[in-house]
Amino acid sequence: MKVDLQAFARFDERSPFLFTEHSIIVQEEKSIAILDKEGRIPIPICTIACLLLGPGTKITHQAVLNAVEGGCTLFWTGEEGIRFYAAGHEFYGKSQNLLSQVILFAEENKRIGIARKLYQMRFKEIIPADYNLNQIRGLEGNRVRSAYKALAKEYDIEWKGRDYDRQNWKATTPINRAITCANACLYGISTAAILALGFSPQIGFVHTGFSTAFTCDIADLYKVSEFLPIAFRVTAEGSQDIEPRVRYACRDFIRESHFMRRIVKDLKRIFDDSIDT
Repeated sequence: MKVDLQAFARFDERSPFLFTEHSIIVQEEKSIAILDKEGRIPIPICTIACLLLGPGTKITHQAVLNAVEGGCTLFWTGEEGIRFYAAGHEFYGKSQNLLSQVILFAEENKRIGIARKLYQMRFKEIIPADYNLNQIRGLEGNRVRSAYKALAKEYDIEWKGRDYDRQNWKATTPINRAITCANACLYGISTAAILALGFSPQIGFVHTGFSTAFTCDIADLYKVSEFLPIAFRVTAEGSQDIEPRVRYACRDFIRESHFMRRIVKDLKRIFDDSIDT
């Protein structure tokens, strides 16, 4: 059945994400409903960009169909939404943006040009013309490490480096749990934007060779400047229930700052306003 794409909210007009775990998701007319200990909750799925499905979640075939036909990207995640296992998205979009992405990646000079543009957008300065990709990546590493130290000092949080164990999550320091959770929110909304606009998360320009390479390219534009401060601020306010508090803080930031519109605008800038939205 052909889906009328004009009938749904644009990506940049949607609520950012909804997380559920230990629940059952079923069809609710042309949308879905969540059944949990609170009862049956109807969800207007065509107004949500991402639905994060945590452990203990069951979803019916028809609910999946209604969600993806409503333009919502489904993510199967780990506990507290901190790890992504799989994503599901509709296939009714146009291919123009994907073809543009492939062409730019296939030509080395154009690929490096996009990589330089991404770094310049992130650093807000011109990268020396004689710097190769490895040298630029070295700049990135130094700046990220400096950002961690500066934020730790600003929020008076002990910082011993980025370290966490997914197999022993509760033993991980609160700040590392907060950063991981904030990153998961950012990766989720970045992947949803990439898929919604018809690009491939796998075809990156700075990052290459893995399934979320372009997601990392886009997420890195905002990680240090926007999402790391959220993680440090929430941690400074207390370590109790830190994962849901970070998710709520990220959700509020995304909504209040019109962040999804910013992602669309930045994707247009990366591809010289040639993309189809």
